[in-house]
Amino acid sequence: MMMALSSVRVINELSENLTRVAPRARIFNYTNPVNIVSQAVADNTDIPIASFCEGPIVFPPVVAKAAGLDPDLLKANLVGINHNCWSNEATYDGQDAFPILRERWEALRDKPTDDVNGMRALHLAVAMESVPSDYFNYYYFKDEILREHQLAPMTRSEVIMSSLGDYWQHYREQAESAEPRLDPARSRGGIHELELAIDAISAFYNDTGARLPFNVPNDGGVLPGFDETTVVELWGTVDAKGFHPEPQKPLPHSVLGITQQLAEYQILTARAAWDGAVADAVRAMAANPLVPSLTVAEALYGELAAAQSAWLPDRLLP
Repeated sequence: MMMALSSVRVINELSENLTRVAPRARIFNYTNPVNIVSQAVADNTDIPIASFCEGPIVFPPVVAKAAGLDPDLLKANLVGINHNCWSNEATYDGQDAFPILRERWEALRDKPTDDVNGMRALHLAVAMESVPSDYFNYYYFKDEILREHQLAPMTRSEVIMSSLGDYWQHYREQAESAEPRLDPARSRGGIHELELAIDAISAFYNDTGARLPFNVPNDGGVLPGFDETTVVELWGTVDAKGFHPEPQKPLPHSVLGITQQLAEYQILTARAAWDGAVADAVRAMAANPLVPSLTVAEALYGELAAAQSAWLPDRLLP
């Protein structure tokens, strides 16, 4: 959420500039959190915006690998909210995936594993009968994951910060090189991290009709269970006329509620980030399933906003 508040502050200014100097421009967005950034732009401007994340491509293999199955044979159509999507259809080698996943879970559940994250995602897929984004592990296994983080020698932030020196040094080196080559080990995936956006830009400008996942408003209610103005993540085709989401089956009831709650959190955060006040931000934080009470939301927002005041507009400072 705090990343969203600072990111939207920048894209708000960018949108004003585009409206003034390039009124026919469109935005291909990779700025995180992509769903909230897209929601803010879509709700407040007429600029066409599509956002991208490889999640619907990379989440099913997490489950397949944990189950000891061939990732290429698990076909799962993931839809929902960015980083919080589920399958509304899933097959393995042409058959219903869930009896096969359940059999693998029962065979592996009591065995030691180095892939704790993947096994949790497999457990969740079997329990909900829907292949998840493994970010849902934070919601469905929150107590044990919190304990693991509390017992870890470094916080998640410290782990990230410890790698940034070499990360930025590598980009500086390559920026000055006559033939830049990004090392995936030092650049968090290198150019491959942007391949999906490049594919989308190519599909649009070359009118290819490529089938890709993307984040766009739910125009026409193509994903049942979500408002038409909600930015959703789904699959569709891209050509010179724009982005065309495929009609979707609804998410299973077992996972629809939490995804709808996260969609409302997304909408509230976008509203607070674009032109809202502290009260709007607190309401957004209280809407997130990980926040247990209003008093926690108020205290947590106050502490985070104070810590990140340099990147927030004055209207969002307590």
